[in-house]
Amino acid sequence: MVQAQNIRPRIFDADDPALTAGSDRLGVLIVDDDDAVARFLGDALARMGCEISLAHDFDQAIRQMHVGIDMVVTDLRMPGRDGMDLVRALRGSHDRALLHVVMITACKDEETIGLATEAGVDDFLFKPVDPVKLMLVLSRTRRSVRLHRMLQRRNTMLTRTHERMRTLLCELRDDLDAAAGMHRRLLPREEQLPGLRMTHVYRPATMLGGDTIGAVTVGAGRTLFFLLDVQGHGVRASLASFHYHRRLQQMAPADADALSLAMQRLNREILAEKDEIYATAIAGIVDVPAGEGWIIRAGHPEPLVMQAGGGAAGETRRLDTAGAFPLGWFSQSEFRATRFPFAEGTRLVIYSDGLLDCCEAAGMPDAQSLSAWIGTCRDRPIAAIGALVERLLAHRDGDLPLADDVSLLAIEPDCASGALHERTDP
Repeated sequence: MVQAQNIRPRIFDADDPALTAGSDRLGVLIVDDDDAVARFLGDALARMGCEISLAHDFDQAIRQMHVGIDMVVTDLRMPGRDGMDLVRALRGSHDRALLHVVMITACKDEETIGLATEAGVDDFLFKPVDPVKLMLVLSRTRRSVRLHRMLQRRNTMLTRTHERMRTLLCELRDDLDAAAGMHRRLLPREEQLPGLRMTHVYRPATMLGGDTIGAVTVGAGRTLFFLLDVQGHGVRASLASFHYHRRLQQMAPADADALSLAMQRLNREILAEKDEIYATAIAGIVDVPAGEGWIIRAGHPEPLVMQAGGGAAGETRRLDTAGAFPLGWFSQSEFRATRFPFAEGTRLVIYSDGLLDCCEAAGMPDAQSLSAWIGTCRDRPIAAIGALVERLLAHRDGDLPLADDVSLLAIEPDCASGALHERTDP
């Protein structure tokens, strides 16, 4: 043990403002069984702007380790458990891992220094203590503690921001779930369409999609049906498709001329939007008692017509319709309705191009292949068409997300029900 009189400080002004100006105050615990040495170090560090706590052995030091201690200055040789034991104990505590530890020792042999460094000592002061070196050690500690405190503040801010973002994300997910639920509620239900049997598939590529399927009664025995595919995915496309779905329902065209006017009006409304947006669409009207229908296709894949029956009597073919540009491309676009037969035993299938993409990935490279594939359900209940598409989606390779929304609507007359429905307000 080196006595206090052997510590010979060099001449320096410990009250020099340069030592303390602009620095955060540090909490320093001095551990030394020699009271004179402990007080000397405490006085010197206090003049440098530190808040000092004193301990004379291992047990006192552990009890003194309260919040606010940034640096521990400990003697190596002390009665009982020495400075090396103290360092190991401090480093063994997770909440003290960033504590700056300085060891005072007269031993300069490599083995002692190596063991102390391995135990967790950051700096060494050799006896007799050089006050200038003490000042340099304190300066390094201040920089380290200042950086640590800055990181703590930033971590606190990041934690609060993270929690806030989690809250906002949960709220956003709830909103998206609600929006997705609204979209699903737009899907037609067979019980609301007397005189028709139907099946549909609706699978958005993301939580919210740009596809929408609709069907609503518009007069005695007549039903308006449509499938819109707004460009893109997500909130923007979903809001647009929801709006245009409602607009078509509100216009409720009940004949071929009214259907053409409704599509022209919707085209103008999309063109008037500030955002550049467009949609492919297919819309039609079926008159079950008359056994006929009218359909308009705007940039959409050609619909399929299936005729029940074995051999030559049954077939599945693409319905030849007058095509038009997508809605929102040109103000001069014309939308002409094509008449088609819709008698008992006839099925009409409309679908989005997302289904074509899935079929291509499954080895059906074109619409002709799709027609033949769906045609396998020609003499089965109409629900088999939806089940066939659902199986295709379920057996896609891996869990890769869909590249595009997938939608399909298939309808057929239900003449056996004898239901002629009256026009209802959407």
